[in-house]
Amino acid sequence: MARTRLRNIAVCRGGDKWANLYVAMHVLDPKFYESVKEQVTPQRVKEFFGNEVAEVERYELPNVCGLTFVLHDALDGGIPRSLQFDRRSTFAEALMDLEIDTP
Repeated sequence: MARTRLRNIAVCRGGDKWANLYVAMHVLDPKFYESVKEQVTPQRVKEFFGNEVAEVERYELPNVCGLTFVLHDALDGGIPRSLQFDRRSTFAEALMDLEIDTP
């Protein structure tokens, strides 16, 4: 087993709907998909972001080696209402720093 950051094996993009942030992740090589799916759980993503998010849901897209995360209440009322810099990009980019074990 080797330890690596998600950015070395996946790409992601953030989007928003009101106060919720959506992070779509695509694992670039199918051989890593199961490892990512097992280790990048809603609980682990919640722990990673701490109090920045209220709850995390995950949706699996195995046919495209993808995962979508919904980070509830991460956007301080939504992008148009928030005084913070574009958090869609910063949350998605930060998640790419999460380390996992790979085969």
